Amino acid sequence: MEMATDRDIAVQLSQTPAEVAGRKAPGHQGTAPLLSVEHLVKNFGPVRAVDGVSLDFYEGEVLGLVGDNGAGKSTLLSLLTGYNHADSGVFRYRGKLVTHTSPSTSRKSLKIEMIYQHLDLAPDLTVWQNLFLAEEKRRFKVLLDKRSMRHRAAQVLEELASKIRPDDLVGALSGGEQQVVAIARALLFGSFRRCLGGYDRHQYSRNALAGAGRGAAFYRAWRG
Repeated sequence: MEMATDRDIAVQLSQTPAEVAGRKAPGHQGTAPLLSVEHLVKNFGPVRAVDGVSLDFYEGEVLGLVGDNGAGKSTLLSLLTGYNHADSGVFRYRGKLVTHTSPSTSRKSLKIEMIYQHLDLAPDLTVWQNLFLAEEKRRFKVLLDKRSMRHRAAQVLEELASKIRPDDLVGALSGGEQQVVAIARALLFGSFRRCLGGYDRHQYSRNALAGAGRGAAFYRAWRG
């Protein structure tokens, strides 16, 4: 997969809200966006972290969000995922106004999955246990369906062309392999818009990004 650069679709958060608002991606003129955010504002006390940002996200698009430290990139992603709530502004999904109050509702309603810089994996659990953590499959709504979860974990790891095995202990994996596990979790639940937040070019492995790029619609590009 060829990686996006700042010459590709990139939004500078140093732009004014008027410059950012109404952005249309090349090749999408006349096409309705899958997800739109309009005039998002987020304050933390006296600090305005996001100032009137408006963006359209199109199906199949890879969008890079580029800006200096403290520009509001991670905060904007947190608003998309429902981790933080905007002080003002609206979200539209397929043209309809929507609200999401938590990462769980964002995942289920908007199919948005965030892969954080700090992966928050459980090192003492296996890969398949991490993939299904808090989303466990059960038989008769009581018994854990371990066989099904192991099988599904193996499938998604194979999709990423990874040699990681479902029963591998996460704490024994390398940093790059743990990144793949985080991406696999996002893929596992069918999310078609994935956010990779807060990475610089040295923190995220090329193989991990290539795997995430299969169907990903949003990730942070780094400068070449």
